[in-house]
Amino acid sequence: MSKVITIVYTQLEFTFKSMKRYWLNSVSIIIELSLLLVFLFFGVESFATYNLSSEVILIKKTQYAIGMFVYVIVFNIFFNLANLVTESKNSGKLEQIIVNPYGSAFLLLVESLGNIIFLMLLSSAGIGIVMLIYKIKLYSNILMIFPLIIPSILTTLGISFIFAGITFIFKKANNFISVMQYVTLALMILPSYPFSLWSLLPIGVDSTVINKYFSGTITYIGYKWWIYLYIHGAVYFIIGVFIYKLCENYAKEKGILGHL
Repeated sequence: MSKVITIVYTQLEFTFKSMKRYWLNSVSIIIELSLLLVFLFFGVESFATYNLSSEVILIKKTQYAIGMFVYVIVFNIFFNLANLVTESKNSGKLEQIIVNPYGSAFLLLVESLGNIIFLMLLSSAGIGIVMLIYKIKLYSNILMIFPLIIPSILTTLGISFIFAGITFIFKKANNFISVMQYVTLALMILPSYPFSLWSLLPIGVDSTVINKYFSGTITYIGYKWWIYLYIHGAVYFIIGVFIYKLCENYAKEKGILGHL
């Protein structure tokens, strides 16, 4: 157990050192997100010509800001593990990751979590700056973003593990995975709250609840929804890891790992 904690701590330490060492890259990400959100706000403000109230426009801006935060996190997690596997293949360390006693899934998960924390910090900074400039208020406690984002992270990690498993079997899976970014957008705008059949699909239900809660559309999340969100996320995570292991074992049996 102590070795596992050491691995996690080492990865987190490496993540924060990378933020400090490559500070220009970190600042660039913050500026990019800030500018993107500013341009989106310009579009929202154009709605004023349609006699929309300032309160409605403010809610729309809040929804865009929260939606942008969730999308950036989900989008990057979506492809993170597949990219890590691809980088490991190219650098020649894939075999070392696979034969380690903790399993490749664990090491990839730890590295991915480090990237998630890094991205959440930068996204919060970039989007937070724009919200302060435009005096946008959240209708709920900002700390609630953490228990709400966890199910979304679990769900997306599960899908990311599936994509990582696919890269074991197919050499050129990057184009297919890139196309999935549009599927991500489609899933995020599905009417998943209140409960419907769309709520069974990944990503959509989590992002919808987060967006509605922080924009003030809903003011209370019942305990049944909390239970569902976490079970929903855990199920997709477990399925993703299971499929990843199947793909890894298949690649081992077919002897194609060395040819990746």
